[in-house]
Amino acid sequence: MKKKEQENPIIKAMLKGYGEKFPSLEEFFSLTTSPEDLRRLLSPIPELGRYLNHVEFLGAVTSDLAYAKLRFRVMIEYFICLCQTIGERSFENKEFLPRLTSEEIETLRAIEIGPNEVIQAQFIETFTGHDTAAAGDFLKLLIPKKIPRLANAIEGVHFAATSEDVIGNVTGLMANNLIYHHLLPKIIDFWIFTIDWSQKWQQDGKGSLILPAFTHKQSAEPTTQNKMISVPLYSTVTWIGMLIHPMIPKFQPFSGKMGGAVGNGTCHFAAFPEFDWETIFRDFVEGFGLHYDKMTDQCSPYVMEGFILHIIDDMLGKMVKFGEDFCDLVSCPGQLFVKLKKKGQKGSSIMPGKTNLWGIEGALVMLRKAQSAIRFFISELQNYPHQGNMTRSYLFRSLGGDLMPAFIAIDRITKELGACVPSERNIEECLKKYPGMCGSSLQTYLKAIGIKDDAYRLIQEISINEDGSYANAGEFKDRLQNVAKKLNLSSNIQERLIELTEFSVLVAPADRKAKLFIEETRKDLAEFKKMCAQVKI
Repeated sequence: MKKKEQENPIIKAMLKGYGEKFPSLEEFFSLTTSPEDLRRLLSPIPELGRYLNHVEFLGAVTSDLAYAKLRFRVMIEYFICLCQTIGERSFENKEFLPRLTSEEIETLRAIEIGPNEVIQAQFIETFTGHDTAAAGDFLKLLIPKKIPRLANAIEGVHFAATSEDVIGNVTGLMANNLIYHHLLPKIIDFWIFTIDWSQKWQQDGKGSLILPAFTHKQSAEPTTQNKMISVPLYSTVTWIGMLIHPMIPKFQPFSGKMGGAVGNGTCHFAAFPEFDWETIFRDFVEGFGLHYDKMTDQCSPYVMEGFILHIIDDMLGKMVKFGEDFCDLVSCPGQLFVKLKKKGQKGSSIMPGKTNLWGIEGALVMLRKAQSAIRFFISELQNYPHQGNMTRSYLFRSLGGDLMPAFIAIDRITKELGACVPSERNIEECLKKYPGMCGSSLQTYLKAIGIKDDAYRLIQEISINEDGSYANAGEFKDRLQNVAKKLNLSSNIQERLIELTEFSVLVAPADRKAKLFIEETRKDLAEFKKMCAQVKI
């Protein structure tokens, strides 16, 4: 950059607005595109481009490589299972599948499946036209290399099994990892953050933050921030409790299956009718930490999957509602919360006098997109002809992509929420502007003491002006005093009426309840997160 351009006052002023961390112009214009940058820039999928840093971890969970690794793991475990079952109990053909030594089992389980192995298996697929068959053939080539004495036993790979006997367990393991090790902890962390964020405004000795509660998007009664976040918290912690089942000692979240082409175990029984295949199937599937579906077609009925994903859908819905309601609190004219900008940030590209909640707004559509994908997933799970086809294989392979927007959205809401603070001035003005929020309590109290007039109408008349506008604090107080005189109420009753106009008095019971609930819930969420980590993957 030429010195004259560097000294341009407009440019200098613009760069100053970025803050001290912005590099010199020379350094700035020396920035170049890395291969990773180019990959992001060329991605047609925003989640894998602009938002990649939020979801890159999914490469180890739901990518083609991750899927392939799980497939080989299941197929190897199945081979071991057959060797130990048939090799121990068969009397007709002991050479078919020999019993393995502990060292051989360890060798098989230690087989490293990396990108090279996956590519080699996919090369075979160009000839077989079938990915699971290709994976099986690859293992038939690989196992003798690792354990030469098993060269004559390779027909045990995928013996009597159908593709879904492999894939059904693969998708269960993948889903357990995705939901219990990533998505649920993400949701839990969000609500823990929200609890901590809401408590910031209660550390100055003023107690809970009092806010107007709205029904029909109009001021209704006073409430507190604690109470407002307690409702979605209650729903979420209830749902998570159902997903984790802490009282069930042997909880298995997602399902797996074994049983052949139509779920009857026909080939297994045909080859070795003397074996208790049902027990073998159950032990094999549950060995992965999966729920064993004892009655299946080619695929599992996916009862657990539908149940779990329905709950995920609802939990995301609670986050959507929370985000939408919070955006309303930041919006004009109330602006009960405001977003603070860091040095150099702009709230609008053209309007310097405002700060947009673009992060949350974008996040909300991402959450709704994830919800839509989940609902499609659930509806299509049971949409297959007769005993099965490959419908659900594709569904599960795309589950990570379906949920990517949710991970991004939660990060965005968390970040933007953390930048927002309550506007004490605006909150105070709002509470003064709508004193009639105590009206429901006043009219109820007047009914309780047995006044002869229509209590509802009396309070309505002092709350709403003739032109339909709401009475302000001064108007409301004067009119209330006139009502007390008109009714010839005792001094004690009048004092109680005045007391019931104090919002802090009205919200106290609900706030105590909310505080206690939040304290309990924080502990529950921490415990649930530990339990998620214990789910086998």
